[in-house]
Amino acid sequence: MLMIPVSSRAIQGALTGEIQFMWSGGVANINANMSGGDFVGITSTISSFVFKIIRQPGIKEPSRLKGKRVGTSRVGGASDFSLRYALDCWGLVPEKDVAIMQIGGEAEAVLVLQNKAVDAAMISEPFTTIAQLQDSAWLPILVSLKQLMLYTASAHAKALFASAAMSWSVS
Repeated sequence: MLMIPVSSRAIQGALTGEIQFMWSGGVANINANMSGGDFVGITSTISSFVFKIIRQPGIKEPSRLKGKRVGTSRVGGASDFSLRYALDCWGLVPEKDVAIMQIGGEAEAVLVLQNKAVDAAMISEPFTTIAQLQDSAWLPILVSLKQLMLYTASAHAKALFASAAMSWSVS
């Protein structure tokens, strides 16, 4: 098993044929298919977003994100979509009220927060727990997005791999 921290990076590997099966939030798969990719999604739905926003100590509530920089993995990815949805729910306009910064994976999010390159960042498990265990006072959670709406988590496979797997189960 290979850990690739951002779905858009994993999609690049799948498009080259180096990866035949991957787990992701679904956004990268949709974006790849809209650009001509050939992916099949095996989808399940969970009842909430998986992201939490960790913050610099001075930000105590979502409205205080106005005028701040928030990090997401990749523009157009699951954390970016989740952040934009949350900002809308809180009456903040992405890019106008809050600068959205593309920072890479969750490990990078913790680093850019520690170096104060962003004011808050989107992360999910297990990185939320790891960051909290390392320094819960320094990297407090601003909010968990789990209460906002249903979110679809998907397992994705290239179409050829999915076809092969289906033929194995029929035999």
